[in-house]
Amino acid sequence: MTTTHEDHTGPNLLRLRTGRGWSTHALSSQLAGIDYELSASSISRTERGTRGATAADVLALAVVFDVSPSALLLPLEDDPHALVDLPGRSVPAAVAWAWAAGERPLTPMEEVTRSEMWRYQTESQPVFRREIPPVSKRNTPPGKGA
Repeated sequence: MTTTHEDHTGPNLLRLRTGRGWSTHALSSQLAGIDYELSASSISRTERGTRGATAADVLALAVVFDVSPSALLLPLEDDPHALVDLPGRSVPAAVAWAWAAGERPLTPMEEVTRSEMWRYQTESQPVFRREIPPVSKRNTPPGKGA
């Protein structure tokens, strides 16, 4: 199954930039202030979806706007149950945002074993951010407490 996904970076960039009342030139100047070069033209093309944002672009923009990189990558959806299209799957908005925050894998939590959660956290977060939440009794080995 192939699920198409929408790139939310352009619309989110436009939302953040216009919400601050900045022109594309003003945003380009803000980026230059942190030693990141992105022209007003590149900003406009990114907003229109004719130019993809690089990971470095997303990080620099998040720094300038003082938002999480997720605010550029995911839709700002008010309904936590609304489906967000990601490459290869659609998940509820609440799941997508928790995943982007490094809080949980995309796999439904009732299907995640303790060892899978440990792997997710050790590969996704530095040690000071790791916290293994309780798992369902279904995933607890016989004779072991939750």
